[in-house]
Amino acid sequence: MANERTFNSWVRTGLTAVVGGLFVARFIGEGQKSFLVTVIGLVFILSSMGFYAVGYWRFRKDMERIKGKEIKRGVSHWVILSTSLALIFSAALSLLLIYQLYSMN
Repeated sequence: MANERTFNSWVRTGLTAVVGGLFVARFIGEGQKSFLVTVIGLVFILSSMGFYAVGYWRFRKDMERIKGKEIKRGVSHWVILSTSLALIFSAALSLLLIYQLYSMN
């Protein structure tokens, strides 16, 4: 269970980065098309992809360490993998959204 909670912490951090990136790109940059504001928003969203990937990697490493012990396994590896991939995909869609917001004007 602790391994799943740690993975959830990585996901929360990544989601916070996506929301922060969208906020910066949409509301801070509203009315002005500043290159710096766009870059900051993109960095937030790209870092969220890193958080998701690291969270998955850490989950796998910890599960390998736990495997030899008599500990009840929690969530399936495939659930964690599909969640990580879905979150990375949603962050990529957020990047597309920022691109479309700035290309409309």
